[in-house]
Order: sequence, then structure tokens, then C-alpha cells
Amino acid sequence: MDQRLVFDVGAFNGDDTAYYLAQGYRVVTIEADPSAAVKLRVRFAAEIEAGRCTILNVGVADQDGEATFYLSELAVWNSFDRAMATREGHKAREIRVPCRMFASILREHGVPFYLKVDIEGRDHLCILALSRDDLPPFVSFEADDDAADLVRHLDGLGYRKFRLVSQRGWKPVVIPDAGSARHVIWSGRQWIRLELRKYSALHGALEALRSAFPIAARYADVPANGGPSSTWRFAPGSSGPMPFEIPGPWLTMAEFQHTWICAKTSGILESSWFDVHAALEA
Repeated sequence: MDQRLVFDVGAFNGDDTAYYLAQGYRVVTIEADPSAAVKLRVRFAAEIEAGRCTILNVGVADQDGEATFYLSELAVWNSFDRAMATREGHKAREIRVPCRMFASILREHGVPFYLKVDIEGRDHLCILALSRDDLPPFVSFEADDDAADLVRHLDGLGYRKFRLVSQRGWKPVVIPDAGSARHVIWSGRQWIRLELRKYSALHGALEALRSAFPIAARYADVPANGGPSSTWRFAPGSSGPMPFEIPGPWLTMAEFQHTWICAKTSGILESSWFDVHAALEA
């Protein structure tokens, strides 16, 4: 494992890669979209020349070769899964892209200190490829329907600390103790959320109103290159700080499963983007 290496799997426009580079890491940046990969090579030309950044224009798959990739009208939904690329009525066009198994990428470039994965429905291919013999100390992936299964798998590999993190402000989800006043208030808010979803026109109007006033940028105090804290401007759509930079409690696997069930039944997972963070016991 290389303590100065980060993998950015599903780099999109490179905002996460830019942050990791600014923090002093070397970055292996993986992006399936050929046009996005070209832009990444231009954006990080100096870092590539210096040997600090490697751009891999490949998709992650369960076998080496080529596969159909869907370029969505909403580029952040580009995916090997047509249903993901065309959700909410968006159109998508097909291209063929080269693919590699994630284990072979790890063998070629080394095991990173931090593995960030966001590849629209294929995150599991990276998580399941990890070997017990050499593991990234920190991992994050997008919270999808298989999140609970992937956490159980990571626990079996030796990861002992987990969090479900809202990408609106990068705050870990904390379920208040049952029976407490905070739990009553939290439950009431979730009930209102679920009730609103029954009225699609009203819910759609509220979502449109929220989308009409996006947050232009978010800021966080993070350690800079191992030194004192500095303020970094995170662009909308970026993954934000790395797991070890985010304050807040970590959960055991059992505690995470409880949090996951509560989050699923409350409906909050459908209202925002959430990531799962995992850390080795040490």
C-alpha cells in the first residue's frame, strides 16, 4: 500500500482529482467517457508530465475487453447501465469503451491509501476486487441498494469503521436514540418527507425550487499536505473531503446496518446523494 497514492474511480470532470493533487497525493484517475478523459489530460497536463497523475480511459468491468457505455444527456449519469443513464426521461447514446478488471489495475498501479469510487452502478466491482492481503486504509463508494451487502463484505476483509455520509455538507448520518425527543423530531421530519412524496406535483415543485437555487460552491477546513487546516472550495458535484478529514462518529458494522435500515425506510436516501465510508480497524 502506497500512503501517498489515491485512486479516483469515476473522475467525471476531475474536481476530486484536483483536490487530491492539491493535498500532495499522486492520483490514478479512471474515467470511461473518452471525451471526459481528453479534458482530464488537458486539465492535468502538468501533473501528468511530473508523474503525479495517471489518466486511465477505461471502464471497470467483470472481464477485460469492450462494453457498451451510455452517454446520458445529464453527463453525471453516464453509465454501463442503460436504465441509470436514461432515468427521469433523459436520453442517452451508445458508445463502445475499453474495460478492465479492477484487480488488474491494482496490480499495475499499486494499492492506494484512499480508494474513492463513483461509477454509477458498478461500484461493487471495485469493492469486491479488494484483496485481504493488501487493503486501502480508507474507502468510499456511492450508497446504492447494495450498500449493506458491500459493508458486510468489507467487514469480512477487516474494515471495522463505517459511516453513511450525506453529500450535502458531508455530515455522517446519525439516527437519534429511539424514544428520545430528538428521535421523535427526526421521525416527524421523515414522515412529512414521505407524505410529500405521495403528491408528485407538489414534491416536483419543491425539488424544482431547490434546484433553481443551487449552492455555487461549498467550503471545508481540511488539513493541507499534512499541515495546519486550510479552506478548500469544493465545486458542486464533487465528493468533498476524504473520509479521515470529516469529523463525526464512526459506526461498527452492526450500527451501520441499523442506520442503513432507518435511512432506507425514512426515504432520505431518495432526496440526496450519500456515500459510504469505510476504514480499517488500525
